[in-house]
Amino acid sequence: MTTKGMIERLFKEHYSHLYSLAYTMLKDEEEAHDVVHEVFSNILHTGAHEEYGKGFLIRCVRNQCINLIRRMPRKESIGRRLVIEGYGELTEDEDFEEMLAAIHKMIVYELPEQSSRIMTLRYEEGLSYQTIADRLGISKVAVYRHLRTGIDYLRKNIKRLEN
Repeated sequence: MTTKGMIERLFKEHYSHLYSLAYTMLKDEEEAHDVVHEVFSNILHTGAHEEYGKGFLIRCVRNQCINLIRRMPRKESIGRRLVIEGYGELTEDEDFEEMLAAIHKMIVYELPEQSSRIMTLRYEEGLSYQTIADRLGISKVAVYRHLRTGIDYLRKNIKRLEN
């Protein structure tokens, strides 16, 4: 089968699932269509192989969505990341600002000091795990564990913000 024929088969077979994934992450029909089309276009231009399957395509779409979200203005990006994490869609600016303020307050006042510091370095300053580890004199594993602790705490307590 030709590369173009194989990509066409993959497109027909997986498009609806990939579009659903992109739409879930982006909450925008046009952007979701664009992401899926861009993934297939990239595969066509880089020379697709027979082993490209659904798992590979899902990772490509997910990564493309994450890259798109990262390039968005900060406010919109954070809102979409909250949607991806399962906190529901925030539509009103006031609700958005209140939610961010409450999350920030939880991070600063309710988490252990080290977890709070690491979450701030990671999510506000955008530092890598290694940079945080070097700056604080701890291992990357410790950074990961503190982030995991913080995220788990936020997930458990975010429901009270919605009520």
